[in-house]
Amino acid sequence: MIAELRRRGWSIWIYTTSSRSPWQIRNWLLLHGIHVHGIVNSERHRTTPGSRFIRQLPSKFPPAFGIDLHVDDSEGVRMEGQEYGFRVVQVDPHDIFWMHKVLHAVDDVRLG
Repeated sequence: MIAELRRRGWSIWIYTTSSRSPWQIRNWLLLHGIHVHGIVNSERHRTTPGSRFIRQLPSKFPPAFGIDLHVDDSEGVRMEGQEYGFRVVQVDPHDIFWMHKVLHAVDDVRLG
């Protein structure tokens, strides 16, 4: 999936509510051969300058980091996307076609 997204010209970011440091997350991903362009952990999420204009910060806020599409398995994040105006594709880890769903959403973002 990540290789295909890169081939299509997308930057890969990890957005997590984890308190692990970006260094720890990046190294863990590198152990699995995954290179990412950026990491947003819980601390970075809380302290991002763009979030100060929002009265109650959602659990994730991708627009503050220039992220065009957020992929998540959480219904709550999908609902926050609707409320706060950011794109979320919700995937079910048990859905064998989840990658097709993501690639379709990526194509929709690209087409505008």
